Amino acid sequence: VEREDIATSKRVCPKPLGPSLARVGTLDAAYDAVALESAMDGEPYQRGTFAQIAPLAAILERFRSRYPAAQRFVLFCGTVPLIGGAFRFGKRFTGTLSGGPLRAPLTLDYRLS
Repeated sequence: VEREDIATSKRVCPKPLGPSLARVGTLDAAYDAVALESAMDGEPYQRGTFAQIAPLAAILERFRSRYPAAQRFVLFCGTVPLIGGAFRFGKRFTGTLSGGPLRAPLTLDYRLS
């Protein structure tokens, strides 16, 4: 689907999730330092920080304006720029979130069959 229309693929394909979550007590600016790195078929694909997506304070302000009573929620982080600026297709994608206040890296790994 992505080869034909990326917007459609984002609507119809589930978000990939890794095997673990980070329990977060206080969401603050320290999370802007969390690094996102990914690889496609073993080659570096993306690298950046949450701050490059949007400052956490801005994301939370928008979220809280829409869902003021929310106490427990999952926050998807979006994406950082592609290394080299070119979109690539592959068979295996790996990703890691690390640094900032995360105690341990969060990872995901998926393959197309």
